[in-house]
Amino acid sequence: MNKRPNVLNSTNKEETERKSKQHISFSSFFLQLSLVLTLLLASGAPLLAAEEAPKTPTPITTENPDILPDQLNLMVRHMTGDELFVEADGWLVLLKEAAKKVYDTKISVLEKNAQ
Repeated sequence: MNKRPNVLNSTNKEETERKSKQHISFSSFFLQLSLVLTLLLASGAPLLAAEEAPKTPTPITTENPDILPDQLNLMVRHMTGDELFVEADGWLVLLKEAAKKVYDTKISVLEKNAQ
């Protein structure tokens, strides 16, 4: 009888064990890699979000609402379109605040007259 198949069987077993160990080591490596990447992304996410948050532009010509028109014209002459929109929005806020004061005064007068 030929004992050769037993030699092949032992070689096949060794090969199978070696491949199994390689598979486990690759699986372990990828698991560790994914954990490290997850931790890095989770810890770095707030930092990236903080860096990406754009700063809200603020108008500079509304600091003095009593500015002379000629001075205002000189201040806005060099501004870009986007900067002018910011300034216009700032003046609109001032206008709404002034209008609210007028309306609140009118409402209080009407309430006093109704009594």
